[in-house]
Amino acid sequence: MAENATSTNTSESAQTAPTNEGQEQSGKTFTQSEVDEIVSKRLQREKSQADENYKLNIARERAEWERQSKLTEEQRANEAQAKRAQELDEKERNITLRENRATAIEELAKKNIDTSLVDFVVDLNVEQMESNIKALEKSFNTAVQKAVDERLQRAGSTPQDFGSGARTTTTKNKRALRGTVSF
Repeated sequence: MAENATSTNTSESAQTAPTNEGQEQSGKTFTQSEVDEIVSKRLQREKSQADENYKLNIARERAEWERQSKLTEEQRANEAQAKRAQELDEKERNITLRENRATAIEELAKKNIDTSLVDFVVDLNVEQMESNIKALEKSFNTAVQKAVDERLQRAGSTPQDFGSGARTTTTKNKRALRGTVSF
């Protein structure tokens, strides 16, 4: 409780401390008794909610126990087997998704597409996943081309193709370069 008082006093002093040019903040300050009341109400609310959840869980478990007690040994075994099969199917599904996700990441990297988009294409069905990757690639390339075209239009002209001719320098160009470069 002493820690609460210390932290509350610190909070109060921070809230009422003057700011720029002597102005005070407009935050509300609380007395220790108000803070204690707020905390106790919150604790009561949380405790009652936890009690309700506990009672519901107990009632649910009791109902399941009563249902299980009415079943024959064969029915219990069948339910346990069905539950294990369901868990196994869920594990298999997760493994398949993980493997397909890794494959999709490799495919996106090969196509120079950001691998953070993998969640948009991954699927349990490999054929569907490949179809998703192709659709994403087509959309991605279209969007990139559109952005490039827009940027070129804003620039006013397309860049010149300098090709291999720009790399060869003539004697005149060499003399001009020597005059500007100093060692």
